[in-house]
Amino acid sequence: MVRLLNVYTISSFVALGGVLYGFDVASMSGIVGTHQYKAYYGNPLGATQGCITGAIAAGSLVGALCSAVLGDWMSRKVAIQLGTIAWCVGASLQAASNGVALLIMGRIVAGFCIGVTSALIPIYQSEIAPRKIRGRIVSLQHFAICLGILIQYFVQYGCSFLDSQAVFRLPWALQTMPAILLFIGLFWLPRSPRWLASKDRWDEVLQWIYPPEIVPLRIRAKTVSFSTATNWVTSFALSVALPPLLRAIRWHVFVIFGCLNVAAFIHVWFVLPETKQRTLEEMDEIFEHGDPAWRSFTGLRYKTSHLDTLAREIEQDKLDMHRPRLSARRCRIERS
Repeated sequence: MVRLLNVYTISSFVALGGVLYGFDVASMSGIVGTHQYKAYYGNPLGATQGCITGAIAAGSLVGALCSAVLGDWMSRKVAIQLGTIAWCVGASLQAASNGVALLIMGRIVAGFCIGVTSALIPIYQSEIAPRKIRGRIVSLQHFAICLGILIQYFVQYGCSFLDSQAVFRLPWALQTMPAILLFIGLFWLPRSPRWLASKDRWDEVLQWIYPPEIVPLRIRAKTVSFSTATNWVTSFALSVALPPLLRAIRWHVFVIFGCLNVAAFIHVWFVLPETKQRTLEEMDEIFEHGDPAWRSFTGLRYKTSHLDTLAREIEQDKLDMHRPRLSARRCRIERS
């Protein structure tokens, strides 16, 4: 009999945060062309519409930068719940907005949620998943993003037949529903075992999880925070610059996008090592070993004596909870 709460069901449920991300991506697409939206907000064009669209990316930047502190202090789970509250507040402000200023404010507040959840949900998923299925578990977040975009498009299409301000207010208001569901449901889900281990709450760690993967990486939340923040900086710049850029150079904009994708492909192929089938703790060894990136594709593994010993102790129930944890420097010495 399959347990109701397992890695797949937990990860699928928290992926509701990805649905919110998808709502964000599509929140303006089917609305900006309606005559009700144009009439109510004064037909915003160029920089004004760019600021409205980009406001959510600005809020996401702030949320991404705060996610590391919130995720380490409050736990991944509670920080995600905080994000859902911000989303509900932001969506409500958008739905009730009486002008461009309040609309932008609502999108900034909602963006804070996207910044937090887009950084912490993949961390939470990866920290509860065994290494053999970690890739497919984290991919649930990206599937949920696409699902959110699809749902928002259908909602906006349905609302387009209304002859009132509900054309834009209703889609923005309905965005609160998955956030409320995620906030309530998280009370029944476990905290990240790696976060618990980092707080020395070892008696709560053996739930949900393979033994070799319980050692916490102290800077994981911080690095994901900065990488996510970089994404939102570029998203904000693109949102503000794209409308006037399309009018100035038209289809040439997409040539720029194509060139950037080619450059990204080259960068990934020659610089980024393969992480498939590796535990999260092995990432340090992969990036610090100094070998060319292609070596990681061969499947060769480095010696990890400290982790293997720790895994064996946990499996045999011989782990001394009162033993001082090894410093990072001592771990590196043992591995060598």
